[in-house]
Amino acid sequence: MRRLTICFPTVRSGSSWLFFTPELMRAVLVWIKDEYNNPPVYVTENGFSDKTGQLNDDGRVNYYKFYINNVLQGWWTEL
Repeated sequence: MRRLTICFPTVRSGSSWLFFTPELMRAVLVWIKDEYNNPPVYVTENGFSDKTGQLNDDGRVNYYKFYINNVLQGWWTEL
């Protein structure tokens, strides 16, 4: 089994343990495809915490935009 070793710069969220790494999502999905013969993968939880509590939630909007974009990039470019 090939080992997945990736070092991406990370952005902190409102939680100390939660990082913003959309490129890692793409890399992990490509690794799963290559290592396990492209099985179906379901992302059941995905979210972003913040400490502002504001309705103008640009951080969360960017979080979903970049994660969805990286999943699509991985799907289109790695087929």
